[in-house]
Amino acid sequence: MSSVINRNSDNIKLTGRIGTWYVVDETIYLGRKVFLLEHEEYGDETEALAVLEDGRVVCDEIYDNWLGHLDEADLGELFAALDNSERLVALKDTHTGETGLDWGL
Repeated sequence: MSSVINRNSDNIKLTGRIGTWYVVDETIYLGRKVFLLEHEEYGDETEALAVLEDGRVVCDEIYDNWLGHLDEADLGELFAALDNSERLVALKDTHTGETGLDWGL
């Protein structure tokens, strides 16, 4: 994938995924824009994906309640998709500004 995903993106090709995808929804999660993608051919008949702006998949096998799915997901998937500096930003407490380094990540 060579371009940045935004709320109007469609015809998105993702590494390791068959077909093309389009944006259904977006949110800010752990300080990053995350987009919900549906398959252009199969739509809601197959799993949806949550991806970062650069197309890195952070959560898959989403069938409903994607925001709840993000909350329940193994955060390791999201952190694995981020580099070290992005991890520090994601771990910052939005109220205190402190990082969650004591989480052992």
